Amino acid sequence: MSIVSAPSELTLDNCENQLIHIPGQVQGHGALLAFLPDGVLGWASANAGLVPAVKLPQVGQALHSQHFHGQSAVHDAVANELAEPPGATSLPQLYDVVLAGVAFDLIVHRCDKAVVAEFERHIPVMSHPAAFAVKAHRGMDRLRRQRTIQTLLEVAVQELQERNGFDRVMAYRFGHDGSGEVVAESRRNDLEPFLNLRYPASDIPPQARRLYVINTLRLIADVR
Repeated sequence: MSIVSAPSELTLDNCENQLIHIPGQVQGHGALLAFLPDGVLGWASANAGLVPAVKLPQVGQALHSQHFHGQSAVHDAVANELAEPPGATSLPQLYDVVLAGVAFDLIVHRCDKAVVAEFERHIPVMSHPAAFAVKAHRGMDRLRRQRTIQTLLEVAVQELQERNGFDRVMAYRFGHDGSGEVVAESRRNDLEPFLNLRYPASDIPPQARRLYVINTLRLIADVR
């Protein structure tokens, strides 16, 4: 994985050169490993050793049975994705794994020819699953009853924030000229509102707009 240096000082003139689409970093609550088609580890994030007691493959080393404490769920998840033909369209697959007594959510997906495995520490759900299901059903029912796009967006951001506990959830609309506007928002009361703020195209460089096309949902755990 090659990392290209971005401009040292961010200005409106060099926004389009900021490498926000290839930051070379991952959020601190998870780790990323990427395997090549032959099963060899091609890339690993600097914090891949989330659990020091767990033996991981080194970059350039093939995955074998001793890695990940022999946890078959990890090996099977990677193997299943590697078995898919390159270019195949598939949704990310979620697995529950326990490594040295620590629970993780393992998310596996294909990126071009590589298979990406992301490990995130599992956070237990405090509420009963049945109660969450009821709330989710009510939220979907609210969405179905909306008659305009604007009210649909307003209900959607509110439901997402309430169900997931985010500090802020926004719906963003792009104009044909590349400008953008926050058209719906649900936030903590102590946060500054961004609703109805408009941003010129120079504030939203092409690579940022492209990210919204590729990933309609952008979840930022730590803005730093």
